[in-house]
Amino acid sequence: MDGKELKRLNRKQLLEILLAQVTRIEELEKEISKLQKELSSKKIAIKDSGSLAEATLKLSGIFEAADQTCKEYLENVEKNAKIRERTTIKECKELRAKMLEETEQKCLLRERRAEKKLKAIEEEIAKLNTKVATKPQKSTGHTKKKKRKGK
Repeated sequence: MDGKELKRLNRKQLLEILLAQVTRIEELEKEISKLQKELSSKKIAIKDSGSLAEATLKLSGIFEAADQTCKEYLENVEKNAKIRERTTIKECKELRAKMLEETEQKCLLRERRAEKKLKAIEEEIAKLNTKVATKPQKSTGHTKKKKRKGK
């Protein structure tokens, strides 16, 4: 509407137009407020996405450091395992040698005991043989028996 048309309207009509304009202004202000909130949240999202990109880069650095730490840990575990393996092998060899020596000592001791028993038995046999040799022997020859009469 232009100025000439507005001059022709009466007061009631002007007030209605004014009221409609006020209502329209209120609606538009609400919509502006809503759009500002959306814009603000999008700015935050954009800002956060920038922060997320930075965080991702930082996390990637953390992951690289964690990966390196894992590699170092595995290397240390492998080194320790090799050291333990060598130590265990050495201990086993020492234990084996000790057990062999103990077994040899036990065998020698048993062999000596067996030799003493054998010697004692041989001496006892020798004594028995001398006793048998010194006893007078009975004749083993056959003598003819007298024939009995009457047969």
